Amino acid sequence: MPGIVPHMIVAKLVSEKLGVEPDDVYRGSLLPDILKDDKRKNHYKKQGEHFLIPSPEEYKEKNDINNPLYLGYYTHLALDKYFLEEYIPKYIKKYTIFDDLSIYKDYDHINYELIKRFNLDKEKLKNILQYKEYNVNEEKLSKNIDQLFSIVTGPTIHLNAKHFGDFLEEISNRIITEIK
Repeated sequence: MPGIVPHMIVAKLVSEKLGVEPDDVYRGSLLPDILKDDKRKNHYKKQGEHFLIPSPEEYKEKNDINNPLYLGYYTHLALDKYFLEEYIPKYIKKYTIFDDLSIYKDYDHINYELIKRFNLDKEKLKNILQYKEYNVNEEKLSKNIDQLFSIVTGPTIHLNAKHFGDFLEEISNRIITEIK
């Protein structure tokens, strides 16, 4: 599933379009990946055709996504869901990308381009992404924040930064439609 940079981008786009203060949306959008609880539970996963798929619909039924933190959590689940159900079949067409970890190398290679394209303020995000009141795995949090600052260049195997950036914009628009 997408790493921290795509999640921060969708959180930013949704916040801007809704006119919501983004800090808690950013925090919420990272929570499913850094909570100490079972990741399957954190992502409200259900069996899909090829993967366990997050269920933002179930999350929305149980939580008030008018709360910016919960809205961010919802954006995370929605991005993961659409990435697994739509982006992979359309652009990647390989369902073992998580087994061989090749997709994660691609994230590292396109993060810098995405950060520039969407004007993410990495230092601001580093300061925002502090969790005092949640049961977070500090090691996972640290690794995610490190990804914001990692600059890796070179060819990708599965992802194209332009297509993926366009996909993030499309998903942010879809999220806005879904929550209204």
